[in-house]
Amino acid sequence: MCGIAGIVSENINFDFNQIEKFDKYLKRRGPDDKGVFKMCNCAFLHRRLSVIDTSRRGRQPFFNESNTIMSVCNGEIYNYLNLREDIISKGHRLKSFSDNEILIHLYEEYGENFVDYIEGEFAIAIWDSSKKKLLIYRDRFGVKPIYYLFNSKTFYFSSDFTSLAAEFLSNKTLDIEALNHFIIFRYVPTPATLFQGIRKIPPGHYLKMENESIKLFKYYSLFYKTKKINEASAIQRVREKTSEAIQSRLMSDAPLGVFLSGGLDSSIIVSVMHNLGLKNIKTYSIGFKDEKNEISNEFEFSDTVAKQFNTDHKKIIISEKDFYNCFDEWLEAMGEPVGAPAAVPLFLLSKIASKEVKVILNGQGADENFGGYDWYKTMLEVFNYKKAPSQFLARYAGIQELEKNRLLRSNFKRVNASLKKVTEIFQSYKNLGQQDNLSAICYIDFYLGLPEVGLKEVDAVTMNFGLEARVPYLNYNLVEFACTLPENLKIKSNNEKYILREAFKNSLPKEIINRKKLGFPVPVATWYKSKLGKMIRDVVLDKRSLNRNIFNREELRRFLNQEENSSDCSHNKTFRFLVLELWLRRFLD
Repeated sequence: MCGIAGIVSENINFDFNQIEKFDKYLKRRGPDDKGVFKMCNCAFLHRRLSVIDTSRRGRQPFFNESNTIMSVCNGEIYNYLNLREDIISKGHRLKSFSDNEILIHLYEEYGENFVDYIEGEFAIAIWDSSKKKLLIYRDRFGVKPIYYLFNSKTFYFSSDFTSLAAEFLSNKTLDIEALNHFIIFRYVPTPATLFQGIRKIPPGHYLKMENESIKLFKYYSLFYKTKKINEASAIQRVREKTSEAIQSRLMSDAPLGVFLSGGLDSSIIVSVMHNLGLKNIKTYSIGFKDEKNEISNEFEFSDTVAKQFNTDHKKIIISEKDFYNCFDEWLEAMGEPVGAPAAVPLFLLSKIASKEVKVILNGQGADENFGGYDWYKTMLEVFNYKKAPSQFLARYAGIQELEKNRLLRSNFKRVNASLKKVTEIFQSYKNLGQQDNLSAICYIDFYLGLPEVGLKEVDAVTMNFGLEARVPYLNYNLVEFACTLPENLKIKSNNEKYILREAFKNSLPKEIINRKKLGFPVPVATWYKSKLGKMIRDVVLDKRSLNRNIFNREELRRFLNQEENSSDCSHNKTFRFLVLELWLRRFLD
């Protein structure tokens, strides 16, 4: 995978050499090669991480035979071999074996709907010079990021938020509604960002710029329609489709590995790779120690999997000091703020893994597919269609609406903005005629939390080190099959991901199959009681922070003290305030 950027301007005096300003930001995503294209009123840049066809023939941008259409892509197209045969049979000439080169010819053959034919993780930009039309596509579930900015008849896009904010956004004005979202969710849901001028293309959408107008179009939406299926048949098909999804993510001309937590999802990935004949699979696990040298980790389980499948296993133990030492670098890599402390150790793990491999597989998406989170079960106990958005928000939000309204000063307050956002997503679910409770919960999570926390943090921290993260559980054929499975095959007898466990129970050790969902065991509560709590107070309550007048000072002080004095600090309610303030210092000040 790579980094892409571009400029299209109607301003005749525009200096298209400004495309080079993107380079220093995108170089970390694509350290192996660089391609630049300029013509008429546009310029495009591609930074390459060489994974498929690592020769110079794979350099982007790619052009059609008449040089009238150009494309750049950040991502992988996993069904490209079949599509390549189709393209060649229609008379197109290809100069490389890159999976990305076929995109431009698919567009020639099938028009704007060409994206329906591809399966992968991608952000794609196509420039059609004959029509003076720009198209930018984001993959179905938002694995790859893409940001854009329109300013004074000039349109900019980039894989990297920081490049737009630092180089091209002249009026840095906070989006107040997005700020309200951040306080409640600890991230900003698509399509907004914390700056009014910069937007995100939502998952499953494409942007079209033509005749100086910009429009967003939805090309894909999840459709849940449960079908009657006997359990034995469902188990077999889950095993087959999951294995096919994992196998599709193994295409690479560069070394690959797995983030192995010892949980069900990553263990299945290793198991399937081993059964496909891969030897000495490189696997990586992380653990934590505090100042008392007490260690929290999942090594007992990851070791079990590594031993059974004879992987080349590496364990990394990080301390609280390591956590703080990389904090500024982590914030820079994230670009957009996300108040998720688990992303910091993932940053350190990516740094280690990138020294040995270029591709890493991870288990994101399995929980959303198969009902894997405990809070799904809690929500099902009270789920009511008439109250669904408010019930979802009450159990999902880290900070509740009333708490948020007390914290924010009146001019920064947008009452019920986050409820409206959840209601909007839920309404799109209902409009498709879907009435299954678990499906509704998973649908909202697919379009709210998954692209903005799990996928964003994995992409940001891995690509910061030129490491490509692949997400087999988000193969859309697997996702669409999971959408047909009834609730009682996903959660059964209080066991989450029941069908996935049954599908691989003969392939994995019993202790892995029988494990409960744990999540990333970052010892935030312990660290909060030592230095993290003080660090948050020192930053968030200092004069520089308070003088922004975003928060009611006494309410903020009370809120932080309440968390510090709590017997359980693991909910990370206050970490987002630290991230927000440091982000404001970096990007606004």
